Amino acid sequence: MQTSAKMILSVAGIGVVVGLGFWLVPKWSPQTSLDGMLGAMPAAPLPITEITQTRHADVEGTAGCDVRVLYPKIVDDGTLGISSEARERMNEAIIAQVTDFLSTNTVSLDEAATAWVTSCQADLTEAMSWEYDTTDDPYVSLTNGWQSEIGYDTKLNDGTYLSLGIANALSTGGAHPTITELFLTFDVVTGNTVTLRDMLAADKLMAFEVQEKQWLVDNMREQLFEEFVSEFDAFLAAPTQEDVDRYVDDAMIYITSKNIVTFYNPYMIAPYTAGPIEVLIAR
Repeated sequence: MQTSAKMILSVAGIGVVVGLGFWLVPKWSPQTSLDGMLGAMPAAPLPITEITQTRHADVEGTAGCDVRVLYPKIVDDGTLGISSEARERMNEAIIAQVTDFLSTNTVSLDEAATAWVTSCQADLTEAMSWEYDTTDDPYVSLTNGWQSEIGYDTKLNDGTYLSLGIANALSTGGAHPTITELFLTFDVVTGNTVTLRDMLAADKLMAFEVQEKQWLVDNMREQLFEEFVSEFDAFLAAPTQEDVDRYVDDAMIYITSKNIVTFYNPYMIAPYTAGPIEVLIAR
């Protein structure tokens, strides 16, 4: 299992390309076969290429605005054994998630990157006009420029399921970037996304949520926001179907060969200092 910090390290090596449009650079990324769900013999893992795309815009007095993207693309190398519709469905979902990090509008990735750097240019230019003492941290952050770095991590690729983490490290001033990680898990035969409800029988969801919340209060009580400690304690004392449904529908999850993992970004249930929180439940 890899953390979002490790995931962002994979993005750090992307060079900045100055230009008007994205430059697409495919790179072959071999994948390792893992045990299938419930111990079944896995099919061949999906062949994946990595696409790097970058965008840079100058802002006088700063390092400028940068979008740096690394994302996976499932390719047909003649060994897939799945339909082209399933492959395209997965690729479209991946692109949509990457694009959502850059824009709330339904646009292409190229348009989203254009909008991001244009907005960044305007905001950074305005901020540079403010009068900062050069010893102030905000000024230093501005001169360093602003960046959106998007990368991914393969959690599972066993020919039955493809589970990905996609993260954005957003730097717009401040002591550290804001890192947000989201997840996509696919049934590779259909290309459809898989949720927690798809993985567990309906009569097992409450047991899952009780186990997950019990782990949080047993192991993270001192780090959690007080309101969540109270909420989880109350749920464990008297779990209701209404609470279970809410937790299941809000859950961010990915799967590995051995675990279903629930994930909480910083600030979701605990301060930034607690870092991302992951709960591993054996499959």
